[in-house]
Amino acid sequence: MLPVWSHDGWDDVVDTLKFHLLNETNRAYTYRFEIWLNNSLFLELKQEVPAQQHIYLADLNFDQLNDKARFEFKFQPKEADLTLALNWRKPGK
Repeated sequence: MLPVWSHDGWDDVVDTLKFHLLNETNRAYTYRFEIWLNNSLFLELKQEVPAQQHIYLADLNFDQLNDKARFEFKFQPKEADLTLALNWRKPGK
């Protein structure tokens, strides 16, 4: 998440947040990225990120963080790999 700054006359303020996904591994992954605002799905992306690549995901206005913003990622290797754990569940879910 990278901030985009603007100048309001007196101060520099964060205007927008840019979301990027970096894959610094030698494996390709499929991913699902969700942005939830006020407990409603605002954005959903399902794509692949190749090995050693990065992808620009989305912009979010900084003011939208007041809308109880929640960000969720789910990753899965593109090719099956038996050396990786099959599933990891977040505590409390």
